[in-house]
Amino acid sequence: EKYGLEKRCVQNIEDEVIQLGVKAVEDMIIHDIKLENVDALIVCTSINSEDKLVPIHSQMLKKLYGLGIRRGIPGFSLNSVCASFGFGLQLAHGLLDSSSYRDVLIICMDSYSKVLDYSRHDSSSIFGDGASASIVARKHKGPFKIEIHPEIYLRTDGELAEFITCKPTFEFLPKTITLFHTYMSKT
Repeated sequence: EKYGLEKRCVQNIEDEVIQLGVKAVEDMIIHDIKLENVDALIVCTSINSEDKLVPIHSQMLKKLYGLGIRRGIPGFSLNSVCASFGFGLQLAHGLLDSSSYRDVLIICMDSYSKVLDYSRHDSSSIFGDGASASIVARKHKGPFKIEIHPEIYLRTDGELAEFITCKPTFEFLPKTITLFHTYMSKT
């Protein structure tokens, strides 16, 4: 109530965060937004898969949507927590401005409900689960420019980082190593 929240989205505890990203992309496709011209992928998330360190989400999403090796599309994941979309948008701007890329897909997804301590209202009340998918496209030749309000700055200072902390658990590491060895033995 202090923050004016009317609704909090919480993902099913058994689901992985990547499923939120998949849903966001599927919503784009349902609305007739095509991925066929996408030539770069940026995935913004601060939560990696709950049971593995690799592959990162960008690579799993590239495979799922046919953006992989046959198309030669670069894809990477970015973790700047709350600022990830802003930094992702700035990176997309740089890729498009280089004239090497024309359509950059940005997928943002996070599922904090699995790691939040709900007894700490100072931080748990501002986080939820959700995802978005956006395509930033170059439609003309010449310099690419995204109009950003002059009072918006893309920066972080880290001064209060200790107040919002999620400590990782590495219980899944042995399973990850086993999965990696299984995969490598098949290639």
